[in-house]
Amino acid sequence: MKFKIRTILVFLFCVIELFAQENNNLFVEAIGEYNQQRKLVIKQNGKPLIFEKVLAPYTSVPDVSKLSNGNLAFVYGIEGIIEFCDKNGNLLSTQYFYKRPPYEEQALKHIIINNGLYLVISENRKNNIYYLDNEGTIKNSFEVPYGLLSGFTVSKKENHIAYSTNNWDEDNLKSSTYIYNKNLEIISQYNFAFEKGDFNETENLFLAQNKFQIYLISVKANDIIWKENLETEEVFLKGFFDNNEVIFIKAETPIFIEKKWQYNKGEILKKSINGKLLFERKITEPFESIELVKTEKNVLVKTSKEVIRID
Repeated sequence: MKFKIRTILVFLFCVIELFAQENNNLFVEAIGEYNQQRKLVIKQNGKPLIFEKVLAPYTSVPDVSKLSNGNLAFVYGIEGIIEFCDKNGNLLSTQYFYKRPPYEEQALKHIIINNGLYLVISENRKNNIYYLDNEGTIKNSFEVPYGLLSGFTVSKKENHIAYSTNNWDEDNLKSSTYIYNKNLEIISQYNFAFEKGDFNETENLFLAQNKFQIYLISVKANDIIWKENLETEEVFLKGFFDNNEVIFIKAETPIFIEKKWQYNKGEILKKSINGKLLFERKITEPFESIELVKTEKNVLVKTSKEVIRID
């Protein structure tokens, strides 16, 4: 098992180094050789450079997020380190989370909120959730159930947290999803793990996705309303709430062509809360990227080849 985990980590690490990252309108690119000191270039909305930052040799490219007060959070997922800088690049604080050397059973996921960020740290299946403010000060932390980290998200109003794990018991996989209230109490638990998740605006619904299914959960009723299964060789790409309806996109498993992942076919579906199919559209042109854009009147699906309107 350890060999497989290390292999996956190395593969993901290579992907990070080959491609620049784009997150919340920030474009991040590392220039230079991995075994030497590199320059981390940060731009926003294609505008002039915000600032440059030096990366030490053998350091992974961080995920960079802009916080509500203009500060920036640099999240080094492989190393388990988070740095906070002001808008001019001045270092405000650094937090070190991993207690062991990298490449063991370690994972880090973070969610940007109004006044800072939440993150979950998993190390040798022991997991803790932290809340940090915009300057990087740890304001709260608590232990969550044991297991290999799968998914983590926080509702916009910060009244709910969803967290999931995978465990093996005598070669049997046991998956769990937990939903917490604002008092950090578990209010519901399910026998599946999600990788991506989102609460709706009123926080009475939770949309959970993994590699094989998508679930719509009633948080108030503590019940699975409906689920959608994937066919063989399919993956879920995106899913989100449009008022009280659910839009999600699935596609054939991508193939790697000329240093890019390409999806040959896809499908857009829209369902009601009760599971009624409201919209269905095939994507027949191969595409490399896809984006959901919500406008005042409808939702647009933008691929690298076309734009599709969902009424």
